[in-house]
Amino acid sequence: MNHTYEEAVWLRSNIDEIIIETVGNQIAYLNYNNKQIEQSYKDAVSNIMQLAAAVELESLPSFLDYVLWLSDLLIQVGLPKRILISHLELLKNYIENHHGSTGLSVSYLKEAISAISSDTVTYKDFVCANSPYQPLKDAYLEALLHSDRNTAVHLIINAINSQEISIADLYLDVFTNALYDIGVLWQKRKISVGHEHYVSLVTEHIMSMLSYKIHQPSEDSKRMMGLCVGDEMHQIGIRMVCDLYELNHWKTFYLGANTPTDSILNAIERIHPNILALSASLTTHVPICEEIIKLIKTDHPTLKIIVGGRAFNLDPDLYKKVGADGYSPNGLEAVKLGESFIKPNPPV
Repeated sequence: MNHTYEEAVWLRSNIDEIIIETVGNQIAYLNYNNKQIEQSYKDAVSNIMQLAAAVELESLPSFLDYVLWLSDLLIQVGLPKRILISHLELLKNYIENHHGSTGLSVSYLKEAISAISSDTVTYKDFVCANSPYQPLKDAYLEALLHSDRNTAVHLIINAINSQEISIADLYLDVFTNALYDIGVLWQKRKISVGHEHYVSLVTEHIMSMLSYKIHQPSEDSKRMMGLCVGDEMHQIGIRMVCDLYELNHWKTFYLGANTPTDSILNAIERIHPNILALSASLTTHVPICEEIIKLIKTDHPTLKIIVGGRAFNLDPDLYKKVGADGYSPNGLEAVKLGESFIKPNPPV
């Protein structure tokens, strides 16, 4: 057992004691009501779990992105970032006093405090800039923000039928960018989580409407299986990846989200995929991804496994740490990677 894993286990095992002392010390001088106190404890759980996952994976970028996102979120609801800085300082002091000052968690907390204190560091977004399809994306998003599903659907279907845009470009430049924009609007409290879900569901509905253009009979024997790990619910991305594989004459098997590990293993035995694609948006789900890959590789050492999702986009080398064979930042790159894995070796 390596030191970073031990440190992550210590954080998770002592989470109740850490929260009681750190949050307790903080709310002692804040004039919080009962609801705010309850929320502070919930937030502290998320913060420590994010830190533990980043430490276990030795991924500072993952933790920095999370705390910068959280800092922006607090500002949007009218809370000063010094509250978050104070919490992280109390957390750092507790770890130093009870576990030592030489671990990654203390180092990561120092980096996070420094980043939040700076006015020049912001968390990442992955919107494709300067897309020729931005007007279509903007019109699509505007319709959905007004809960006008019919207009949104007609915009996309007409663009596809008139060959104004390909399905691949639609997925990457319109749907993906629109969903990122929606996430930012939710963070700024300009829309509710219900509206965010509405946009996702309409987007998936349109994807289903276009399935007849994607899923065509093919004699090709290439097989790909895709799913989200753990209780990950951000499933549109991996569904797009499966569709893009299908467009490139692969036979695909989309398992969606919340698939139990034993069901994944059974599906591999039944389907015999050439490529398995795993998606994780949250850093806290990446250790689960690692566990799944270890189990799969035990019985299927030659199966090529690729990973993607925001958690891996934040730290492109993370795929090596979880035992995957490769990483792709988007669906088209995922297809290229899959094709490269199954190409026959050139003659010597």
